[in-house]
Amino acid sequence: MAKLLLVEIVFSWGFMVRPPYLSGGGRSLPYPPPTTLIGSLAYPYLKLKNPREIEYIGDKPYSPAVKLLNTVKYAVLGYLQPSTTDIVDISKQYTYAYLRSKYKKDRSFWSSAIGVGKTYSPTHGVIAYIVDDNEANKLYEAAWGITRIGSKEGLVAVRNVRLASLEILDDKGIVETIFPVDAAYAECIENCEKTYMWRIDREAYGPNKKNYTELLIEYLVPRQPMKNYGGKMKIKPGEETLRLNTVYGPLILPRKILG
Repeated sequence: MAKLLLVEIVFSWGFMVRPPYLSGGGRSLPYPPPTTLIGSLAYPYLKLKNPREIEYIGDKPYSPAVKLLNTVKYAVLGYLQPSTTDIVDISKQYTYAYLRSKYKKDRSFWSSAIGVGKTYSPTHGVIAYIVDDNEANKLYEAAWGITRIGSKEGLVAVRNVRLASLEILDDKGIVETIFPVDAAYAECIENCEKTYMWRIDREAYGPNKKNYTELLIEYLVPRQPMKNYGGKMKIKPGEETLRLNTVYGPLILPRKILG
């Protein structure tokens, strides 16, 4: 059995999540991917147990978030209001370690300014997790301790946490939702944009992801005519989907997630 865990958060400013191997000035994703959301929950959850910086599977190192992959089956985040946008922030980057020896004597080469992509989100977000019933209560307690999403500077405060049984809706046709949806299972009707995010997979938390593109899934995410992310989008879910009722509106997910 599974339960629905809903975590309402408030961003301090937003977050930064970028694809691996991207340059320092790359754009941040407009929505945190499921892998990041599981990592955000894993941090406080594992503090209740035996926290470790690295989890080895065989001789390969992984993020300790892999411990939750058998417990958390699904994770997405939606914005309650359409006020999220991507920005470029100017940061100072130290380049001394990468300089040739002849340039290291000149201090003017020691640092440089670089534009870093970030996602600015002055709004509330709602994370929806589908979790195993056996660990649901412990994950509920841990969810109150979520402090960041993405980079460690992407601080958040938890406003509310709800744990509920799954309520499957019988509705058919077009729906409005704030939550991202796997694009393979829905058709965009209005106020949508496609973006790639990582699927929930152990290898997404490991090193040397040379074929990381194989882990990507295309999602439909809400984006309004004024180019702000968030709020609701209209979609037509496919036959192989489930519609779950939440206090924030319907959550659409592939039927296979729940078997």
